[in-house]
Amino acid sequence: MGEMHTPIISDTSKHPANLLIASTSPLSGKSAFAVGIGRALQGQGYAVGYCQPFLLAHDYDQLAPDHVGFIREALRLRGENDARIAPVHLSAADLADALRDSRVATSDFQGEVVRAFGTLACDKDVMLIEGPDTRDEGSVLGLTAADQALLLNAQVLVVVRGHESALLDRVIAFKRELGDRLLGVVLNVIPRASLSYFTTTLVPALERMGVMVLGVLPEDRTLRSVSAGQVASYLDGRILCAEEQSGALIEHVVVGAMSVETAIDHLKRRERTALVTGGDRTDLLTAALAMPDVVETMAAFILTGDLYPSPRILSVAATKGIPVVLVRHDTRTSTDLLDKVFGRVRFAQARKIDRFSALLAERFDFVRLAQALGLD
Repeated sequence: MGEMHTPIISDTSKHPANLLIASTSPLSGKSAFAVGIGRALQGQGYAVGYCQPFLLAHDYDQLAPDHVGFIREALRLRGENDARIAPVHLSAADLADALRDSRVATSDFQGEVVRAFGTLACDKDVMLIEGPDTRDEGSVLGLTAADQALLLNAQVLVVVRGHESALLDRVIAFKRELGDRLLGVVLNVIPRASLSYFTTTLVPALERMGVMVLGVLPEDRTLRSVSAGQVASYLDGRILCAEEQSGALIEHVVVGAMSVETAIDHLKRRERTALVTGGDRTDLLTAALAMPDVVETMAAFILTGDLYPSPRILSVAATKGIPVVLVRHDTRTSTDLLDKVFGRVRFAQARKIDRFSALLAERFDFVRLAQALGLD
């Protein structure tokens, strides 16, 4: 291992406030908080920058392949390029190659991060740094959350998913490793049935342990949703019509393996729904398209078994702006796969930004954050 660089920022009066957003597990919401906090600070007149020093590709990235580009656009980072925003961006194969190459040392990766960050931060009031997915990720490269916090002289906000086992242990492990660099934690994706326990028991316990809790955000269906285009990609399918609506978000799934009347009843009671059924269910598809209250809440048709619908079905769906996704899997397999993808995608849809920003405004303590960062 190469030697750890000393912090590149030592005089906070002449440099931006640096906030590293870390997490205890993958897909905890780091990107959402980077966008939400960044846009809120921009709204208060601060110049905000963003960097993800170490980005390791994961299997779920196939559903949001332009993750860095999305963040760049969401924060309106004009003139910045992906290579600078994510200076160490590796696939699993890239990482293996780096480990096999004896010429590559930890300090080489740290140097890339320091150089990119210095350029990004030169004219900013606040730099938001998206850390690795877990406390230990990046250890072999010297780029864990703690490594990055020291390297870039950053305070750390840890995002914790509410369903995690050993939640307190994971937070305290971060506290022991980070020491005074731990700014605080935010508890995210909390099951609504558990909100009272978190706010009345867990939050006071963490505060007594010296961990500032900046927010408790409940689980939200919109934020767990996937787009019709992501479903097509994940299920290796094709969008047959209304492709311009591929960004439509799906929050609920109704399986059409039932009578027309029963399926329609389920569709009427849910919003942003995908109907999963065989392409040969012309009766059900025709009935759904004929009912204005169903069409209004329909996000997509997912037609299974590689069975093409009738031309009239496609024509009407296109006219009404409902994407029709054709997949080769049977209905049962398609439904099982969809169950696994909800809540397992990166924050990569513009339609989610407003919803998350509203949640932050209601449940995140921006005043304490500003005070801790020295922005007040």
